[in-house]
Amino acid sequence: MGKLNAVRCDDDFQQALEDVAKARGWSVPGLFREAARQYIQGDELHRAMVDLEKRQAGSFKALHNEVRRMRSEMRELMTMHELFIKSYYVHTPPIPEDVKPEAKARALERWEKLASGVSDAKAAGFMKG
Repeated sequence: MGKLNAVRCDDDFQQALEDVAKARGWSVPGLFREAARQYIQGDELHRAMVDLEKRQAGSFKALHNEVRRMRSEMRELMTMHELFIKSYYVHTPPIPEDVKPEAKARALERWEKLASGVSDAKAAGFMKG
């Protein structure tokens, strides 16, 4: 058996200890041993929680950086898209009134072809999202 550690308690605290020990089916010294064991393991648990928090913080920081990178790329794409559209309208002459129906029909064909191509690319797995 190990070393005896005497603990002096006031009457109210002693009664509370005896009540808790009795409710759990333990002796008062057994209750003290379990409390000390849990306290020591609590330090280990605290260290594990701190380590977990550090890992989570690192993951959140990496995720934050990835989101910032994606936002930056999205702004670049939007700017390029806007410049492309402006360039198209600046360099494309208006369609004469007499050929508008034919031009509209060809535009609708091109649009359907584009929509079909996008749908096919998604089905083939080339477009994620």
